[in-house]
This record gives sequence, structure tokens and C-alpha cells, in this order.
Amino acid sequence: MLVQNRQLPAVKFFLLAALPSLFAAFSDTLEAGEEADLFQLSLAELVNVEILSASEFSEGPLTVASSVSVVDEDDWRKLGSRRSKDPLGSLPGVQLFDLLYGAQTVTIRGYSSSPRGHETLLDGVPINSFTFNNSHYQYNNVNLGTLEKIELIRGPVSVQYGSDAFHGAVSMQSYSGDRNSEQAHYTQVRTSLASNDLLTTGLRHSSNLDQHYIDISLEYLDQGDQDIAFDWEEATASGSSEWAREEESHQFIAKFGRQAEEAMSYELGFYTNSQERDDFHGYGQELIPGLDELRSSNIDTDFHLGKGYLQIPLANTMEANLQLFYWESSLEDFRWGPGKSQWLWFKDENRKGAKLTIKQESNPINTRWSLAFEGDWAEITDAYRKDLTTAGDLIIKEDEPTKGLKRDIKSVTAQATTTLSNDKIQLHYGIRYDDINVVGGDTSGRLGLVYLPTSTTSLKLLYGRGFRPPSGAERRGFRNPLDENLDLESETLDSYEIVYIYQTDNSLAEFTLFYNELENEITDSDFGADGGPTYINLGDGESKGAEAQFKYTVKQWAFDLSGSYVDSTNNQTGADYVAFPEWIFNLGIAYKLPAQHLEIYLFNRVEEGMQESIDPASEDLSTVWRTDLHVGYQQSEHLIWTLDFRNLLDRDNYRPYIYGMTDGIPGDPFSAMLGLHFTF
Repeated sequence: MLVQNRQLPAVKFFLLAALPSLFAAFSDTLEAGEEADLFQLSLAELVNVEILSASEFSEGPLTVASSVSVVDEDDWRKLGSRRSKDPLGSLPGVQLFDLLYGAQTVTIRGYSSSPRGHETLLDGVPINSFTFNNSHYQYNNVNLGTLEKIELIRGPVSVQYGSDAFHGAVSMQSYSGDRNSEQAHYTQVRTSLASNDLLTTGLRHSSNLDQHYIDISLEYLDQGDQDIAFDWEEATASGSSEWAREEESHQFIAKFGRQAEEAMSYELGFYTNSQERDDFHGYGQELIPGLDELRSSNIDTDFHLGKGYLQIPLANTMEANLQLFYWESSLEDFRWGPGKSQWLWFKDENRKGAKLTIKQESNPINTRWSLAFEGDWAEITDAYRKDLTTAGDLIIKEDEPTKGLKRDIKSVTAQATTTLSNDKIQLHYGIRYDDINVVGGDTSGRLGLVYLPTSTTSLKLLYGRGFRPPSGAERRGFRNPLDENLDLESETLDSYEIVYIYQTDNSLAEFTLFYNELENEITDSDFGADGGPTYINLGDGESKGAEAQFKYTVKQWAFDLSGSYVDSTNNQTGADYVAFPEWIFNLGIAYKLPAQHLEIYLFNRVEEGMQESIDPASEDLSTVWRTDLHVGYQQSEHLIWTLDFRNLLDRDNYRPYIYGMTDGIPGDPFSAMLGLHFTF
């Protein structure tokens, strides 16, 4: 039975819509503390944050022509985050959606039927795989100890990043030292140990050598056996079992460069990551019945990236930037398949790219502009599988249909922003053309009107169009070349937004209404006995809703409240995308005791209105409600201790699973984590 469109309760919508004006009024009537404290400093940094991912220029929250959330080290420290996707799960309109092998995808504003839809970037380099059009399997966790900031864009940004960025983008920035530091060399050591047998330890070092610098960061993560219980249910039997959810990952990043004000700057970077995840969730009974307790999967991955960046100042505030990159990845996975057979799959691929950007910051016609030329080449160099019996005897070993598949993309992009009416109006506009060898040409566009009636207020009308061509696996199929569909068309998304922002030195209020139209959605039409789905373009979809976020500080208190309502529907079937939460609410309350050098942060996350899987006929899930507590103690200028409690109330939170498990996937049980940060 198809699930009908869920109606928006009037009371909840009124609450979501009224909160910005209530918070704006509240911030004007309360007096902020006379003496500066760290909370006011962090909020001032937030409202003046530098956004780098939405265009070729640095932007601020009031003027950026996209909906962007920024999380930094301070945010994920207070949230007790352990992996790179954890802090994104604290944002409105965003869901962390569980996949095979313990991987997670970031789902934005609904459309929870696919693990594809956003571009992932590391220091400006796209790391999505051509095989899957995502990075979740080959590079699921970019160790947090090697990062300093993550920016998430809601809505299509294909004008900036081309294919894959049609629901949004996640842009991660690796650790960079303080170029203004008086110390020539400094080092940070970080380590933490959690009660669920999780160990992380890492080191970051930076050297400032006149105009040159060296940045090094590395982190090791080891997650032991967690004994996560789950229930399975078949037509004639049922029972319980456990997943170990063991994990080990290593990350190393080294960057050498030169930073100069009015001269050539450059950077060379090397990145390497390896991950092993054992005994995570596998196929659910909705997809493959008859596996009983054998519903697990394992994966081993390696990823290596080299990058070069060159910036050359030109006359009249112009500059030229050149970026080159090359990366390669390998993946080996295991899962139980039909008839309790063992499936092993192997894949190697590489991707390289070059991008030349010419831009001008200012000129007499009040128009900053950028022109970019880009080439991107990807190849699946090896892909094969082994099928084994339950006892481990070889049944077959053969190449996958995707082996040898190549994708070439050549792009040109033009973007500009024109300022009018004494800087009170900004017009943002851009267009991009991509020529892709496997599907042909595609055009993306963006248009934004930003009105700034006062120095603290912004009203935005935004439009964007994005696209996603079929991945290598969607075109060629898995396991069986008869599953291929070479006539697949690119998915496209048109997005319309109205955004209101109000900010002062100690408050921030943001409210967004959005409407998206999805065309040519790519989905699997059948998952046969050979394990190979056939992908087709299945009609159109739409998503609409509202997002709100409010931050306020007064004396030693800080409050952070956000929420979203999302209604997303497949217009072809009339069914909702039922795995995405209809409602999300976040509440963070912080208190600082300066004399005791203590900070306390209590965070609540509520997700409501989800079902067990992407199947509209699946069962409803109970409300997800997780409470986390952070306590930080600064012992000295160089040493900080942290104590974090995850799922403080030890609630049984179950989350949707793309491959359909009974009751969904169990969330994290209660755990405590002790950490220290030492700088010298």
C-alpha cells in the first residue's frame, strides 16, 4: 500500500515559522553580558564566518546566494563527534542515512531513496567515485583530527561543482596552521578513549618558514566489538543476533606551500586514507529473504590523493588559479547474498582533473566575476567478483560489467555578482555547460536576489538547477551485463528558496522556505536472483518544507535551536520518500564557568515521521530522541580535557535502513568518552 502525502500540522508549522521573529524580539530585549566571554566570541565568529564553498569568492552568511551550514572544530568538540559525518547529523534538513558496510550518506531535504545526490570535496578536490557517484563506500570517514572545517550546501550547486552536486555539496577543509602565529613551529596531540572500545589518537604539526609553510596531520581510529543486537524475521522463522561493528582507519595529510599577499602562492598536498569495517549491517529481509542471521557486510578501502594549487595575482584585482589533482582508490567488500552464498567484490578506479579559474574581485561596474575551464577524467581500472558457497567454496570468479568504463567531462563556467542601490541589492547569476562522454551535454544555472535593508538583515530569493548523470554501476549494472541500461538520462533538480536572516553581535536567526522539483529520478526497477538491479528513470518528484535556526548568547549562557519540516514525494507513484524524517528539532544549551575553566553543553536531537526503509509499505519507526552531554575543562593554556556522554538517556533509537531491516538499524547505545588536547 502506498503511503499518502503526510499533512503539515498547523501548530508545528506555526511554531517553526514564528520562532525567527520571537528570537529577534527576544535578543533586542535581553542585555548581553558586559564582559566578553568565549560564547560571545564564538558567536561573533559564526555570524562573520567565511564561506568558501558556494562560489569562487569568499562570502558571508548575509550575502551568500546558497543555504550553507558551517561546522568547525569547536562545534564538533562540543557535540562529542567521533567521525566526519557526525556533526552534519546535528543540522536541520539533513539526515545521516545508513548504508551497507557501516557507511552513511548525507541526505538533504528528503529524497531518501538513493545513496547518491551530493558532491563531496576535500580541500576543493571532488572525491566522489565514478562507480557509485558518491564517496561513502570508498572514503566514508575523513578522520576528524585532520580537518578544521566542514561546509554543507543545501540545494543544487552544479554551477560550481558540476555533476553530482544536484542535492547539495559537502566541502571539507583539512587542518592548516595559523599563518599569523608568532611561533615558527607548534604541535597538537589529541587522543580520546570511549567506553564502547573506541580509541582515537592523532597529531597535527605546523611550521611557518618565512612565507612558506608545512602542515602535517594524522589520526588513527580503532573501534572494537560493540555487540550491537538486532532482530531478524523471516516468513517461517525469527531470531536475534549481533553485529560487532568493528572499525579501523588511518589518515595522513601533508601540505607544503607558499602564501604571499601580492605574489604567487602555491600549495602541494598528499593525502592517504585506509579503512576496515567488519561485521556491519548487510542486506535486510525486505530485499533478500532467507538469510536468517547472516545479514552482515565487511569492507576494506584505500585512498591516495595528490593535489597541486597555484594562485597568480594579476592587474586590477584580478587573479588566476590553477588546480590539478589525481587520486586512486581500491575497495574490497564482503556480504551475504541469496541462498546464504558469500559475495566478494573488488574495485579499483582513479580520477584526475584540472581547473583554471580567472576572476576579478572588484571593478568600476560593481560586478565581481569568475570564468572557469575544467577537465575531469575517471576510469574504473579493475572490477571483479567472487561468489562462494556458505562453506566458502568458489562458485564463480568473473569481471564486473563496469571494468574498463571511462568518463570524460569538459566544462566551462561563468559566474558574477552585481551590486546595486548603494550595496543594498546584490544580483547573483551563473551558468555552466558540461560535456560528458557517456550522456552528452548538460547545462546548469543559478540566480539569486539578495536584499540588505539594514546591516543586520538579509532577504534572499534563490534559484538553482543541478544534475547528476548515471554512475558507472547504474549504466552497466552489477554482476550481469544484461542489467545494463545505456539509455539512462541524467537526473535534474530545480530548487527555489526564500531565505530571511537576522544577525547581531550576540544573536542569529535564519528562516528558509524551499521547493524542489526532481526529474528523471534514477532508481532500480528489480533486484533479481543474480543480485543485479536494473536501473531506470522513474518519473519525477518534489520536496517542499521549511528550515529554521536560532542562536543567542547572554552572559555565560548560549542557546542554539534549529528545526525543519520536509515533505518529499515521488509524483510517479504518489508515495512519500518515507525514510526521511518529516520533522527534525535540535536544541543545544551551553553554560560556561570562567573561574573554574569549565564549559558544559547539552544537546538534543529529535527526528520524527520516518519508516523502517525506503519501501512505502514498511512500518513506522518510533521517534528518535538522542541527548548528548559535553563537559570541557581547560587545565592550562596548553591542555584541555573533555568528557562526552553519547545517548545520555540510553534510549533505543532505531533509524531507517536503505536495505530494509526489521525495526530499522539500532542507533548508538550509551557511551562515555574521555579526551585530551595538548598543544606545544
